[in-house]
Amino acid sequence: MGAFHHPSAVYVDVDYLKPLPPRQFTAGLAEVVKCGVIADRRLFEAIEGHPERVLERDPDTMSRIIEACCRIKARVVAEDPRESNRRKILNFGHTIGHALETLSGYRMAHGEAVAIGMVAEARMAGREGLLSVSAADRIAALVARLGLPTAIPPAFDPAAILEVAHRDKKARQGRIAYALPVRIGAMANIAGEYGIPLADSLAAQVLHDLAQVRPSGRRRPFTPAPRLAT
Repeated sequence: MGAFHHPSAVYVDVDYLKPLPPRQFTAGLAEVVKCGVIADRRLFEAIEGHPERVLERDPDTMSRIIEACCRIKARVVAEDPRESNRRKILNFGHTIGHALETLSGYRMAHGEAVAIGMVAEARMAGREGLLSVSAADRIAALVARLGLPTAIPPAFDPAAILEVAHRDKKARQGRIAYALPVRIGAMANIAGEYGIPLADSLAAQVLHDLAQVRPSGRRRPFTPAPRLAT
């Protein structure tokens, strides 16, 4: 049995960011981008306008960003503490992200997987007619500008990614449901439901397209973890 307890307070000490290895710091920024996309256009645009302040770990900038992200999550969780509906928006990028993370044998950092997941799911929203191409491009551009991956590693088969994604907690009646943006700062809500089912054929095409994208920068290659014999 699970239990739900709200925190009495949240304490933030940005000094903890200073010794973080670059890869771990950058991975954490994926959740920051997510918060901007799902609920705070101004946060997204602030980072988009001055990404160098974030990458330099400027204390004032990071304090404001962390406070904004905490407020967003607190507001969403307060509205839906048991994740029955609206809280699903916190899973933007995580449906594909969790699948990539799993297939990598957790060699891929959570934030790296979520970054690729956000780019993929934004493209899916665009294909479904929910999100403009320009907005999807902006999400991908900011993810890349922060040093996060945007392409599906070539060794990852789209069918295998979707096979794992079918185990996601949001899946309904054999269909994968995604948290999808309709614009930067707002998420899709169809007939009161924030988990949006998409056809596997659409998702597979997006994943295939992203596997053809050449990764920017010098990034370590990821390969799927070997499957255990059964």
